[in-house]
Amino acid sequence: MQVVKKVLKASGLKQIRKQVKINSFGGKKHALHLDDNVFSFNATTISLQQITHFKFGMQVMQVGMFLVGRKYQVSFKTPTQQVDLVFRSYFKIGNKYFDKLFYKIINGIWLRIGDRLLEQAIKEIMSGGIIAVGNCAANRKGITLNLDAGFTKKQYLIPWPDVSYDKMFDRLVINSKSNNRIWMKLPYLEHWNVDVLTELLEWIFKEGGLSELE
Repeated sequence: MQVVKKVLKASGLKQIRKQVKINSFGGKKHALHLDDNVFSFNATTISLQQITHFKFGMQVMQVGMFLVGRKYQVSFKTPTQQVDLVFRSYFKIGNKYFDKLFYKIINGIWLRIGDRLLEQAIKEIMSGGIIAVGNCAANRKGITLNLDAGFTKKQYLIPWPDVSYDKMFDRLVINSKSNNRIWMKLPYLEHWNVDVLTELLEWIFKEGGLSELE
């Protein structure tokens, strides 16, 4: 699930300070606070400036063949902390409430940390480093995919001019233009910083970054 397109600057964002519920049948008794400096939920407080990893998404919950609800997750890490925020709606009760709360949180956090994480990623690859997300690694030359090959893994470097990508509802897909057998999916909830990699790809292919890497 992709974050809603950025339309505000972090300095213009409103604070969030409210009591929220975490499932369809619970009360609004959990303290949530987000401002330009910190995020807190109940007794846990984390500095936004210290966040290095971010992931989020929504999954359908089911028992056997029967759909029973939705699970919403927002997770982030600092060098010393990890926060996993989970909301659940059951039998469509509270879907609108949790949809709105979920997007308010992920946009509120991303709009405050996204530019910093992207800038760090750009500096890293420009200086010869790598940005690793799941089983792929972006560097100045392109993206290296570590793909399963029987009982081993095989590395494929896709040069930047040969890279294409698709932003799906629940995952980012990396492809080789010249070889359709070389591709990789990165589900947003399974890997940290898929959105950072997505923003890096947008910078490379839509904002002139490719010419700076050549």
